[in-house]
Amino acid sequence: MNSEQLLDFAHVAFLPKIDNMGTRQYYAQALDRFFRWHDAYNDPQDVKFDRSVIESYLKAEDTQKLSASSRNGTLCALRGLAAALHKSGSITRETQFLISDIKLERQHNIKSGTLTPEQMQRLINSPDESLHGLRDRAVLAICMGCGLRRAEVANLKVGDMKQKEGGKWVFDVRGKPNGKSWEAFIALDVKRIIDAWLKMRSRDYECGFETRDLYLICPVLQGGILVERRLSTCTIYDIVREYGNKVGIPTLAPHDLRRTYARMMKDKRVKLEQIQAQLGHDSLKSTETYFGEPDLSYGKCLGDLLTIDWMGGKDK
Repeated sequence: MNSEQLLDFAHVAFLPKIDNMGTRQYYAQALDRFFRWHDAYNDPQDVKFDRSVIESYLKAEDTQKLSASSRNGTLCALRGLAAALHKSGSITRETQFLISDIKLERQHNIKSGTLTPEQMQRLINSPDESLHGLRDRAVLAICMGCGLRRAEVANLKVGDMKQKEGGKWVFDVRGKPNGKSWEAFIALDVKRIIDAWLKMRSRDYECGFETRDLYLICPVLQGGILVERRLSTCTIYDIVREYGNKVGIPTLAPHDLRRTYARMMKDKRVKLEQIQAQLGHDSLKSTETYFGEPDLSYGKCLGDLLTIDWMGGKDK
């Protein structure tokens, strides 16, 4: 097959079987990058889709500029395409096995993608007061102040904001392929940012006549023209990257904001189970991966910190 045929095959036999829309879009972009790289250095009419060409791509200069998680995501997309090609009889079982056996990169310092409080402040201050800027500030606030994934932010509707007893606000989040939903608390200042965006967006909302079925975040075209539809996850990624560039963090991605939220909550001594519930994780182990490896460079053994007279006043 040539590159065009392989991409068409991926869009018919592989990508539609991925339930999560965000993952499906990400894999499509990753495959497109791979084949554009391939065609620049190889014959596009004769794609040699095997382990050697994939390893060459992962080691390429442009690919190495991506984060380790992005390279791992690209490898997952290529593995999935290889499995679909083998199932269709286009490549051998041995070729598919060798591709699936390429190891994912180990991410030693998961916390490297988190922001400091000063960086968080500069980021949230970056958007202007235009309709476009208020929309972008709402996106940043929800990602960073609620810890939601970009697909979850894109799927939120106005009616998903609910006020609980005691005056606290929550999002009714639905973001998992298995249909799981959960409540994510909305900080008071984050709610104010969302309200500022919605009031400028709609006079009906300002007057209390909110349209609950509208997507919370929507596209804003040049000239402040609103398009009442779901904002794509790719646009949310671009928004975060744009303001990351403005504050000197050019590699900033939406998941870095989610990771920042989790770490800040842990630093504030919030229980891991509460962080797990806010992030919508099925397993506590998933939440713990956000904090990286524990720091074992202590001057003392942890047990030495306990103020207990273990000897009962008796010397050895």
